Amino acid sequence: RSRKEEKDDLISRLTRGLGKRPYVECPIVRILFIRHQRPEWRCPGCQKRRVDRVGLYKCFCGRVTGPQTNLTQPHSCAEPCSRKRPLCSHPCSLPCHPGPCPPCQVALIVPCPSHHSSLTVKCAAATGGASMTPVCDEVCNRERGCGDRSHTCQLLCHFGPCAPCKETEHVRCYCGAESRDEICGWRKDDEMQCARAPESGVEEHWQGRWACGRLCGEAFDCGIHTCEETCHPHPLFPLPCPTSPAQTLTCPCGQTPLDSLCQPNGPEPARTKCTDPIPTCALPCPESRPCGHQCPRTCHHGECPPCHEQVVRPCRCGESVFTVRCEEFGERVRRGEGEMRCERVCKALRNCGRHECSRVCCPLSYKAKSSRLKKKPGATDLHDLMVAPGEEDLHTCSLTCGKWLSCGLHTCQRKDHRGACGRCLQASYDELICHCGESIVYPPVACGTTISCTFPCARPPPTCGHPKTIHSCHEAPDCPACPYLTTRPCACGKDPAVKHVRCSQSIVSCGQTCGNLLSCGFHRCDKTCHKQSDGECGDCTQVCGKPKRVCRHPCMSPCHAPAKCPESDPCGAIVDQKCACGNLSNRTTCGASSAKAESRELVQLKCNSECLVKQRNARLAEALGIKGAEGRAGGGENVEWSAELKTFAQGNWAFVKVVETALADFMKGGKPSHILPQMPASKRTFVLSLAQIYRLSTDLLDAEPNRSIMIRRKIDTRIPNPLLSSVVAQPATGEKKSGGLANLRATPTASGSSSGTTSWGKIAAPTPSPWGSSAASGSSTPLGLSAAGVASRAVSPAIRSSRPSTPGESHSATTMTVPVNQTSHLGPGLGLARMNSARQGVVGEVGKVEEDDWDVDA
Repeated sequence: RSRKEEKDDLISRLTRGLGKRPYVECPIVRILFIRHQRPEWRCPGCQKRRVDRVGLYKCFCGRVTGPQTNLTQPHSCAEPCSRKRPLCSHPCSLPCHPGPCPPCQVALIVPCPSHHSSLTVKCAAATGGASMTPVCDEVCNRERGCGDRSHTCQLLCHFGPCAPCKETEHVRCYCGAESRDEICGWRKDDEMQCARAPESGVEEHWQGRWACGRLCGEAFDCGIHTCEETCHPHPLFPLPCPTSPAQTLTCPCGQTPLDSLCQPNGPEPARTKCTDPIPTCALPCPESRPCGHQCPRTCHHGECPPCHEQVVRPCRCGESVFTVRCEEFGERVRRGEGEMRCERVCKALRNCGRHECSRVCCPLSYKAKSSRLKKKPGATDLHDLMVAPGEEDLHTCSLTCGKWLSCGLHTCQRKDHRGACGRCLQASYDELICHCGESIVYPPVACGTTISCTFPCARPPPTCGHPKTIHSCHEAPDCPACPYLTTRPCACGKDPAVKHVRCSQSIVSCGQTCGNLLSCGFHRCDKTCHKQSDGECGDCTQVCGKPKRVCRHPCMSPCHAPAKCPESDPCGAIVDQKCACGNLSNRTTCGASSAKAESRELVQLKCNSECLVKQRNARLAEALGIKGAEGRAGGGENVEWSAELKTFAQGNWAFVKVVETALADFMKGGKPSHILPQMPASKRTFVLSLAQIYRLSTDLLDAEPNRSIMIRRKIDTRIPNPLLSSVVAQPATGEKKSGGLANLRATPTASGSSSGTTSWGKIAAPTPSPWGSSAASGSSTPLGLSAAGVASRAVSPAIRSSRPSTPGESHSATTMTVPVNQTSHLGPGLGLARMNSARQGVVGEVGKVEEDDWDVDA
């Protein structure tokens, strides 16, 4: 649409100005409100706000700057408007006025579109477009486009072309063999004059419109040959025969004149009539077949033979190459299938960047490879230059985007694309008012606009009775949850008063296991605190766990109560098989079932040569009186324990028992090394001395106060016989003596051993921790091994002299002096197997092992 045809009213100018960037400023503005002596202006059409004051004040027509106050028409100069309208040159005759000028009312004389009769109309009607063009009341009578002057338009006078002719006429083909009825004027441009002289001698003439496709069959002037072309216009008289001597002057290939071939004394006689054969020359045929290959025959009659050469043609995507016969490829071209296609599916992404092309043999499939290669910035792919016109749109995604717009209410209806979808174009023309009524957003309001009100919320306080928290006004129907803490009963009812629960929390859990009997009647609910209504515990999904009748191993199938445990399948419990001498061991499944009740655990392994060698060595050692052969598994040679170790064991019997249990578990296992927990220096010296008796190599790890001992197995490692704990008498369990854990827990006094002070120094109560510490405050113990506390911290001069002055300690400290009045400690300690249960013992109870035994200095 041209610029001259566009309207120049206010709505049209705003539509054009706000349709694309940069947006124009609206010429009509009004003050919205004044706050803090700063005016804000808002356009009534586009609702755009601005704070810049209007620099120039003119009247509506724009001729007078700063017009005087006019009570009849404000902002008007009261002079004639005289603005020109866009479609005519007549000025506006009204006084200066706002808005667009009214339609022009000047009278004009214009012709009607059909007869060009003079009509007197208003200028607005004459220049308003085709819908307002004046017409007369007579019939049009203009000729239609069919070409027949008798077919005229019978409609009333109208603007624009007449309707197509709907009459029909009888038409014939060029050869006159076929005829049919078509719309008047059908293929008028292809009409040709045709004639024929039938045998009756009467000439026939007609206007042919199309070729029917039949062979002509008309005889030439020779009367022997007929026309072999398809339907075409024929003259009244026969055409000359193309094979007559007067028409044929060269051989069939056209390279040699017939005069040189047909000589009186030559091999070929001269041609005198059209039926005489046309001689051929010995030159190769110069004709090129439609495929472009040269004909392989010499000069010949008729068409060239089909081409049987093999041609190589790439597929459309260029990934495959096909070898086909030229004749077959030419036939494909004639059918419109000239492009070869492979079966490779295109894996490249479409222009949207999300969906695959999935087109078979796509010309743009190379983009799947180029996207995986890191091309240099600004590099141009050669494939992009070879894409045929029209193929660049093959990767245009036809799916709808469907992503949620920023408003969260509508989805993008564009074709799938890259990048952001843009803002939602939906808008509301109602004012958006917050709940308290203090903040207002004026229309048009874009879809998804949320009002941000800084005034306090005006909704009623919560129903729980707590004071309302001060917060800003919000659009959500519910206020923020009550933050106060209160006391609520738990969901299961075991704890009727769970403290420090948020008031808004609906479900309160006490953290205890439910423990209700499930529907199976055997297991109990292992969920944490939940509602006790019917069906809350759910169906039993635990492992059965009942002992099987055939092997007494627990059933590992899901709970199937009240049905019996399935014993038809072999039991999958892991058991140990051993040989008769106990040297060989094998871990396997039980395998017991109802069909075969015997477990593989009862099947002994067959001893091998290694067992025989071990039995022979045992007999030989027994005969020679060697008693250290079985030292690793216990029962080694007799050991004479030193007096220092015995004295230490008397005062720390529980700790000695724990150390012996830990060393025994290590020697029975298969690990080559083991790290003991952290411990004080006095206990660490005792363990180093005891490790030498066990023939273990030791290393000190970390620095104080986290120093620990790592023990390593040697080839002659053994368990001494008897153990140190069996040599020293175990203290009575009911007797409370000073120096034990009771002293460690007791409050220190000023005198006596009962006051917490011994000859080894003052004892500070350690802080129990899972890992222990070599300091008085305690630190973590890696294995959690525990024993009763040690009563004294004093170290004998022998040990003190044997220890180096550097932070590292010597491993050769084997003797120590412990005061004779050293008090005995608590009862026997527990081994590694009972470590977890020992942690839950009562502090100070006789027979229990405390967690801080490793890290309490003696």
